Amino acid sequence: MSTLNKFDHFLIVLLEDFAAESQGKPVKGSRGATPTSMPAHHGPFFSSEQAWARVVSDGSVRVVIETRAVGKTLELIKQCGGKVEGATARHIVGRVPVSALQRVADDPDVLLVHSDREAHPQLNCGNAVTNLTVGRDTIVRYYERILGDNVLIGVIDTGIDVEDATFTDNAGNSRIVAYKIMETAGIP
Repeated sequence: MSTLNKFDHFLIVLLEDFAAESQGKPVKGSRGATPTSMPAHHGPFFSSEQAWARVVSDGSVRVVIETRAVGKTLELIKQCGGKVEGATARHIVGRVPVSALQRVADDPDVLLVHSDREAHPQLNCGNAVTNLTVGRDTIVRYYERILGDNVLIGVIDTGIDVEDATFTDNAGNSRIVAYKIMETAGIP
């Protein structure tokens, strides 16, 4: 598994910022990989600047790490200058310097490294299936080729609201082609 696939989308963006800054390239809306105020392109990942500041501060990022060897990974985090806040049999919560994220992910026992941030429901989870990387150039690289035209998706659910705005286009028209309500003895 590529170590890049171990990161969530926000950490990939943060690592891109860090790499650009390390090469002396300006990062739009930022004064360093971990600025004192949230850069605009980090906005989609957080509900507020306070939520962002809980995750990114002092050159480090708060992460949740899934690992096969907790003891070994705890030592690695400490060697990298990180701080461990808690651990279970397979997971570690702590702060890792942005500069050491790649080193932590390179460890073969580390399975996932995710930012410890608010969960946002995402109806479009296609990136996980297609392994598309996310960054400022994602639209340029992929959007023109992957528009979703003529795609039909089937959903089996026990309680979907077919009138929810999620299922409408920009004009407010339903994108649902057909649906059937299944009932058993009068119970939907």
